[in-house]
Amino acid sequence: MASNTLPFFVGDHFKAICYRRWIMIKRSWKSILSSSLATLFFSALAIFCYYLMVALMKENVTPITFKSYTHSSDYYVMVADSGNQTLYDSFVPIYQAIYANDTGKALKLLNFTTKEELNSWMYTHLETKKDPQFINSGIGFNGYVTIPGPTNIGYKMAVYYNETDTNSFLYGSVMALRMLWKKTFGVNSEFKIATTRLYQQIQQIAFGNLGPILISTGLISFIPLLISQPIIDINGEIRPFMVSCTLTLFPYWFATFLIDFALWFIVVTLIWAVFVAAKIAAFMDNLFNTWYGLVIGGPSFILSTYCMSFLFSTPASASRQLFLIFTIILLVPMIVDIVRNYQDVPVWVDGIYSVIPHTMILRLLFYFMSNIGQQKQPLSYYFKNENSQVLLIMQFGNIFIYGFILFIIEKVRLSIQSSRAKKDFGGFDDFFKSVKDKHPVTPEVQEMESQVHNPNEKWAVRIENVSRLFFNTANQPIPAVNNVSLGIREGSLFGFLGANGAGKTTLIKMITGLLPVSNGKIEVNGIDITQDFDSTLISICPQFNTHLLDELTPAEHFTFFSLLFRLSEEETQRTTEKLMSILELSPIKDIPIRELSGGDVRKLAIAMSFLGPSKIILLDEPTASLDPVARYRVHEMITSFRNQKTFMLCTHLLSEAETLCDNISIMIKGCVYTVGTPQYLSEKFGTEYRIDIALKDDSIESGDKCDDFLERKLPTSIIEICRPKARIYSIPATDVTLPNLFDIMQEGKVGDNGFNYYTCSSSSLERVFMEIVRISETEDYAFTASTPAESKPQKKEENEDFVIP
Repeated sequence: MASNTLPFFVGDHFKAICYRRWIMIKRSWKSILSSSLATLFFSALAIFCYYLMVALMKENVTPITFKSYTHSSDYYVMVADSGNQTLYDSFVPIYQAIYANDTGKALKLLNFTTKEELNSWMYTHLETKKDPQFINSGIGFNGYVTIPGPTNIGYKMAVYYNETDTNSFLYGSVMALRMLWKKTFGVNSEFKIATTRLYQQIQQIAFGNLGPILISTGLISFIPLLISQPIIDINGEIRPFMVSCTLTLFPYWFATFLIDFALWFIVVTLIWAVFVAAKIAAFMDNLFNTWYGLVIGGPSFILSTYCMSFLFSTPASASRQLFLIFTIILLVPMIVDIVRNYQDVPVWVDGIYSVIPHTMILRLLFYFMSNIGQQKQPLSYYFKNENSQVLLIMQFGNIFIYGFILFIIEKVRLSIQSSRAKKDFGGFDDFFKSVKDKHPVTPEVQEMESQVHNPNEKWAVRIENVSRLFFNTANQPIPAVNNVSLGIREGSLFGFLGANGAGKTTLIKMITGLLPVSNGKIEVNGIDITQDFDSTLISICPQFNTHLLDELTPAEHFTFFSLLFRLSEEETQRTTEKLMSILELSPIKDIPIRELSGGDVRKLAIAMSFLGPSKIILLDEPTASLDPVARYRVHEMITSFRNQKTFMLCTHLLSEAETLCDNISIMIKGCVYTVGTPQYLSEKFGTEYRIDIALKDDSIESGDKCDDFLERKLPTSIIEICRPKARIYSIPATDVTLPNLFDIMQEGKVGDNGFNYYTCSSSSLERVFMEIVRISETEDYAFTASTPAESKPQKKEENEDFVIP
C-alpha cells in the first residue's frame, strides 16, 4: 500500500474525485451542454427585452408649428402701441401666412395697444364667460431698437402665453422666432424648430433595473449542474461506500467545488460575452465590473447550493423547488425598490441581500449596470461606496460562511442520525423484550451470547446486544434487529441466513456503519465502530449495485477506488489484473456499467470488495444474480482467501452457505434463532436422514435383498430414488438416531444384503432452514427449543422427489 504524504488538495482522494467528475463530464457532456445552454438562454432573455424596449421607445422628432398647441383655439394676440404701428403692420401678414400654412385656416388676431388692456379684456371674458375664453399665445411690440451697422437691426418683442398650457410659452417663442426669421431673410425662407424626446438614457436606466433580475434568474437554472450529483451521492449508497473505502469528505467537496466552479466560470463568461457581443451599453460601459461580479459571485452560490442538497431526496425535486424558491427571493429586492420609489437603499438592507448569494449577484449587477455613460465608474469606486462595498466584501465572506455551514452539516449529520436512532429506541425496551420472548432461542445462541459478553474473548467482529428500530407508515414500531449478540472469529467465514425481512441486511449495514444502531455496540478488532477506527478494516459488497458509478467502466472503477485506497500503481495493476481474470471482466472492462448486464455489474461489485486491503469482507447476496459458472468462480475466489480474510456472508442460496460457511446464524423476525456449523445444524434440526446405497451389481436379486433388509430393520424408511445399481432412502429423524443408523447399515453391509457401500447424512441445510422457518410461522412455541427433532414429524410433501425405476 502506497503511503500518501501529499496535502489533501493534491492527494489521492482529491485526484480520485477529480478523475470521477472528469469522466462524468465526458460521458454526460450532452446533458451538461443542454443545462448550460438553458442557463445561457434564460440569461440572454435580457437582451431580447432590451431590444424590445429600444423598438418601443424610439426617439420622436416633432416640428413645432401652430398645430403643436394643446388647445385648438384660432385666437392669438398682438399688442402694439401707436409708436409701433409700422412694425405691427409689417409682421401681421407674416404671422397670418405662417398660421395659414400650418393649419390651413385663417388667423383670428386680437389687437391690443397695451398689456394692461389685454389683461382687462381677458378678465372680463373669463368672468362673463364670453368667447373666446382661451387664447394660446401672442406677441407684443414695446419698442424699436436700431443697432448700429448697415444690416444689424434689433427688435424688442414680448411673448404672451397661457399658463394653463405648459408648452404655450415655448410654442409662442418659436412662432415669434419664425416671424423674425422671415422678416429678416425673406418670406420664402424657413426656420424650423422641433422637439426631440431622447429615450436612450431612459432605456439604459430601465435595463439597468430589469437586466440584473433576468440574468440572475437565468443563473438559477445552473442549479441542476451543481446539486444533482451530491444529492445522488448523499442519499444513496455511493458516497457512504466511498467513505468506507477511506474517502475523507474535505477532498470530496473541495474537488467537486473546483470542477463546478470551472463550469460556472465558463458559463458566466459566455453569458457576459453574449451581452458584450450584443453591444448592451450597460455591459460595454462596465466590461470588467460585470464580468467580475458574475464570476466572483459563483463560489458562494455553489457552496450555498451544496448546503441545500441535504434538504432533498432527489435531484429532480431539488431543481424544481429551488428554482421556484430562488426566483421568489429575487423578487424581494424589486418589490422593496418599488415600495421605496427607487430611493437609496439603506446599507443594512443590502447587508441582508449580501448573505443570499443570488440576490448579492443581482444587487451588484444593479449597481454596475445603473451607472452608464458619464456616470460609469471603475471597480474601485464600488469598493468605497457603502452599499456596493458590503456586497463585494460578502462575495468572499460567504465562501467562509457557507463553507463552515457545510462543514457543520457534515460533522453533525451522522451523529444526529445516531442520536435519533438511540433516542427513538429509548421507550421501546419492553416492546423489544416482549417480541424476543416469543422467539425462543437454542442453547447454542445462549452460549454464543455468553461468549460475546465475555471481554476476554477475542473476536474479529463483536456484535453485542444490537437492536435497530424502524417505524412503518402507521408509525408503529418494527424491531428489524432485536437484541442480537454474535461473534465472528478472525479468518472464519460466517453466514447469515433468514427469510426476507429477518434483519440480515439491516445487521450488515450496521456492522459497516452505513446505518446507526438503535441500541447495543459493534466492535471491529476490539474498536467500537462509532469511534475513530480504521475504515479499511472492512469492505462490503452490498445487496444491490447502487454503490457503483454508472458513468464509469469496470477499468475506471478499479482506477478510482485504487486512488481512494491509496494503492501504488504496481499494486493497482497487479490486483486489477487478478480480479478481472478471476471474474472474467476483461472483455467488458471499457464499457460503462450502465450499458452492462446485471450479472456483469454484480461481478464488478464483488471485485470491488476484494480490491482494498480490508481483512474483513461482508458479502450481502453476492451471487444471487450470477449464472452457475460465475457463481462457481466467486466461490473459488472466496475459498482462496479462506483463513487470510474474515468473511460474513448473507445469502438466500442455502447450498452456498452449506458449502462455504464455517458457522451459520439463522435469523427469524430480527432475532437469532440458532447458530452453528452447517453439519451441526443439519443433524440437530433435520427432520429426516438420507441413506445412499451402492448395490453389489445391477441384478434384480441384489435390489430385492437390499429392499428386504431396509424393510426389516428400518420399517419407516421410504425409498426416494431407485436405480439398477443404487438406492436412496429417507427415514424420519425421530425414528432412529444417527449413530444407530450407522450401526444398522454396517450390519447390513457385512451380511449378504445386496449392497457393499452406503452413506448416511442428515437433512440438507435447505431442509433445515425450511423447517425452522415453518416452526416460526406456526407461532406454536410450546416445543422445547433444544429438542426440535422431538416435535411431530411432518408428512412428506407429494412430488418432492421422484423415483427412477
